Amino acid sequence: MITILGNNLDSLTVVKDQHQLLVVHVEDKIVDADVFFVASSSNGVRTNRSWKCTNKYYRGWFLPNFSDASWPKPYADDNNKVVHFVAPDAKWIAHPGAASNKIFCRRKTTVGKHHPPENLQNSS
Repeated sequence: MITILGNNLDSLTVVKDQHQLLVVHVEDKIVDADVFFVASSSNGVRTNRSWKCTNKYYRGWFLPNFSDASWPKPYADDNNKVVHFVAPDAKWIAHPGAASNKIFCRRKTTVGKHHPPENLQNSS
């Protein structure tokens, strides 16, 4: 189970796949709004500075093989003392630059080498 809360959410997209990638897109229709969100899951995932976030849309940003290496770590706010149903050590996160009404964030929950199925591997 994943619990996500945000400020003035107009759009919220959450995708978790079999590759243990968690992606979140949050958007507010008010252009000059500053979007933050906080989340935690039953398997221990928390929003914090281990995520990668941007305020720009990139084609395929939610796919496991997309490289988020150039994305910055988010701004993280420790003020999570009054949020119910979210782990107390989860941080409110936002785009680290200027205020943005949208945020795209990714977090890999496991690290490991992905091996394609045998029928897709080279036979050399």
